[in-house]
Amino acid sequence: MGELQNRLFKFQKESRTAYEDIKKILNDKYCWKCPMRSTRTQSQCREIHSGRVLQESFDEGIMNHLLETDIDQIEVEALITRMLKKKIKRAGGNQKATTIMMKVDAEQNMDLASDNWLKIKINPRRVKIGDKILVSDEVMDHLLLGSYALVAGFPFHVACVKRIFHKGNFWYVEVENGEILSLESVFGVLIGECEDDYMSIEEEIDIFSLKIMDMLPDSDLKEVSDLFFEKTKNILKSEICYIAFIDPENKDSVGVSFSHLTESCQMYEEIGEARFKVLNDGSYGGLLGYSLDTGKSFFVHDISNHPAAHGLPPGHAPVNQFLSVPVKWKDEILGQIVVGNPEEDYNQDHVKIAENIASIYALVLKILL
Repeated sequence: MGELQNRLFKFQKESRTAYEDIKKILNDKYCWKCPMRSTRTQSQCREIHSGRVLQESFDEGIMNHLLETDIDQIEVEALITRMLKKKIKRAGGNQKATTIMMKVDAEQNMDLASDNWLKIKINPRRVKIGDKILVSDEVMDHLLLGSYALVAGFPFHVACVKRIFHKGNFWYVEVENGEILSLESVFGVLIGECEDDYMSIEEEIDIFSLKIMDMLPDSDLKEVSDLFFEKTKNILKSEICYIAFIDPENKDSVGVSFSHLTESCQMYEEIGEARFKVLNDGSYGGLLGYSLDTGKSFFVHDISNHPAAHGLPPGHAPVNQFLSVPVKWKDEILGQIVVGNPEEDYNQDHVKIAENIASIYALVLKILL
């Protein structure tokens, strides 16, 4: 490995020199014409542009060399994509086949309904004859191929798989019009389309999760929690809801989004939180604190018969059924989600749904707290 490391070290020195040269050329020849020249030290536009053109030159050099060795263009694309996938995997990325839900606009695809959600399998290891696959609209002369191009918004069209074959170390697919492309460069497999009103609960939660992840970390906890409040009420068809986190400083339970059930609730809303102090023994007590004290999810149809219940305070709106799940990150309790007064009796399926929502909220709390 000594010879390889020496050559790589020499290449790194050459790259640094080239990078500095490109920055100087940009500064001398082009930056004076740019309206951002006065802020370039803050925006680092020269540094970004220099890195981009240097990377593109490196990629083009590899591509041209491979083509000069009489390797087919399709195989070159497969090789380059495999390199990219290995780079992402080395950085900790997941290369497993997985299903995602996403919307596309007319600029990305004009044939699919823009109001519908697409269910797509990305990073497919295999496809079948008759599968509908998402492929690029044009030959892509860059390394952003496969599912990365799909998520990045590159235009695509849907093609039907006519033939599948293996050559060398790669799988290839032939589509209806006779075009042949590597499986590596397929954006994804289209599983189906669905409108919001016809989605399963699992699909609805998946889409909600994507929406929440898009908001982080630029949104505040109240804004995100309000979305969890509305989504949880809607999916579990419950009249009331309570979303809370555990204060990492003093372990108080802090309701941040909640239904107004007492006269004090409006005051709590104006303050921005409903804080319940942790007791001296580290517990929270009562039916509201039961899932925090035990770390377990539960539901009751008659709250008066639960051993942890000690009655509702004066002026509290009636609660006829109650479901609560702790928000957990591994074994750490970060908060809780509570619903009540459902349209239909709670059961274990409702608990599982609430736990799935809570798992998303746990990630939010880990990021924002």
